[in-house]
Amino acid sequence: MANRALPTPEILRQLLRYEPDTGKVYWLERPVEMFTDTSDRRGREWVAACWNRRFAGKEASSPHANGQHQSIVIFYVRYLAHRVIWKMIHGDEPHRIDHRDLDGTNNRIGNLRRSTVSQNGMNRKPPSTNKSGIKGVHQRADNGRWSAMLVANGKAHRFGCFDTKDEAAKAYRKGALLHQGEFANFEA
Repeated sequence: MANRALPTPEILRQLLRYEPDTGKVYWLERPVEMFTDTSDRRGREWVAACWNRRFAGKEASSPHANGQHQSIVIFYVRYLAHRVIWKMIHGDEPHRIDHRDLDGTNNRIGNLRRSTVSQNGMNRKPPSTNKSGIKGVHQRADNGRWSAMLVANGKAHRFGCFDTKDEAAKAYRKGALLHQGEFANFEA
């Protein structure tokens, strides 16, 4: 999903209530003035009452099509919930937002952090093709030794070949902390 410009933080705060303890977002009751474009013959008051009865106080987010995040539809446009929450709290829209714990549905503000594309990519689980069970470590086919490496900011960093998987894992951890800092992820 392309990052569309969100409504202002003020509008978001008029529409939504965020619970930092749970990371959930709920619809607030909308005043009649927010229903300016209605073709219903019963009028804005009726439309506002119907909307509030149906949505006010209910959770605003739902699972996104990718299955890994939550999304919210605001004025007929779908946004990723973590972007909405970030803008409500911080007032700006970073290009990327990273979930520290790798759970894209955990939108507690302490779990969200501004990141670059590269940093966001660093904080990932190992690919499903990883056979060693340890991120950044693989066994070489030519000599059976264990190799440790990572890619950071578009550059490959190789940490050597080792006799044991544990030695390679240690080298990867040390290198990841050096090249990835707080975005280094050792999850298997």
